[in-house]
Amino acid sequence: MPIFPRRSALALLLPLVMTTSMTTTEACTDFRLKSRDGAVVVGRSLEFALELRSRIHLYRPDQSDAGARYAYIGVDALGLPFITDGMNEKGLSAGFLWMPGSRYETAGSGKESVEISKLGAWILSRSASVDEARKGLESISVTDSFIEEMKMVPPLHLSLHDASGESLVVEFIDGKKRIYQNPCGVMTNAPTFDWHITNLRNYLNLSAGNAEPIRIKGTVLAPPGQGSGFLGIPGDWTPPSRFVRTAAMIRYAETPENPSEAVNLAEHILNAVDIPRGDIRDESGSMDYTQWAVIKDLKNRKFYFRSYRDIAIKVVHFDEALRKNYAGYLPIAADEPPVDATAGLAAAK
Repeated sequence: MPIFPRRSALALLLPLVMTTSMTTTEACTDFRLKSRDGAVVVGRSLEFALELRSRIHLYRPDQSDAGARYAYIGVDALGLPFITDGMNEKGLSAGFLWMPGSRYETAGSGKESVEISKLGAWILSRSASVDEARKGLESISVTDSFIEEMKMVPPLHLSLHDASGESLVVEFIDGKKRIYQNPCGVMTNAPTFDWHITNLRNYLNLSAGNAEPIRIKGTVLAPPGQGSGFLGIPGDWTPPSRFVRTAAMIRYAETPENPSEAVNLAEHILNAVDIPRGDIRDESGSMDYTQWAVIKDLKNRKFYFRSYRDIAIKVVHFDEALRKNYAGYLPIAADEPPVDATAGLAAAK
C-alpha cells in the first residue's frame, strides 16, 4: 500500500502524543531507492557537531572470529573500529543513526552479548540479508558501550537494507530490542520509528500534481507557481520533518531505470537534507552539520561518498578493492581543490 496517494486526499488531522523527547540536534537521514531493473541503492547523511574524523576501510573476515564470514566496507569514527555505516560483499547495508532515549539490553539469559559499538561489524561480517540479520539480532543481547572520546554511551538505532530491497529498523527502548519492517525505506532520528510511520498520515494531502485553480465570484485563484502539490511539506531539519520530506520526495520522484540513475536521484534527495554549518545550534552553541554522506549500490557493490568541504561524489569499487587486497584507510573528508574546467570552453562546439 503506498505511503502517499497519487492524487490529493484530505489530510487526516490526527492528534499525536510525542512519547520521546525531540530535544536533539543530531540529524542523520537514511533511505532506500529501487530502480526498474531491480537494483537497490541506499543513501545516508551523517550530521554531527563533534568532528568524527571518519575513514573508509575494507574489512575482511577475522580468522580469530569463527562467526565472521563476509568482507565489508565500513565508515569508522574517532579513529576507532566503530562502524557507523557500511555494506558487505553480499549487498547488506547497515547504518547507525542517533536516537536519544535509547536504552540497550543487559547481558545474560544465555545469549551472546555484543556491545553497541561492535554491532555494525558483527552484523556485516555475519549476515548476507536482512532476514539473516534479524535472526542474528534475535539471538544476541545488545549492550552498552562507553565511548571515552564522547564521554558517553551513544544512543543509537539501526537501519538495515539488502540487495533484494528488504529493510528493517532496530531500536532499543526501555532495555528491549524492537525490530520493525520498514515499508517506505526511510529513517531519521527521534521519536521512535512507529511514531514516524503514524505521522505520515498527517501529510496525505501531498501530491506531485499542482493544485487546481478555484473560482470565487468570478475571480480565478491559481497557484503562484509550480510545486503547489507539496504545499505544507515541512522544510525544517527536525527528524519528523526530514522523514516526511524524504518519504514524499521518494514517493513522487521519477523511478530510476538503473543503478546509475538511482545513485543520481540519491544525490538530489541528500541535497534536500544537507545542513550548512551554523544553521543548527543548541543552547551551548554546538553546531551540527553534514560531515559526510554515502550512497551504496547494493547490487553492484559500489560505495559512493562525499564530504562537507568536497561535495563532488567519489566511488570505491568494493569487488576491485577486495580482489586487489587493499588494506588502507581513506579519510572521507579529505579536501580537494575544485576541478579547473576553463580549458573545456576551448573545445566546446
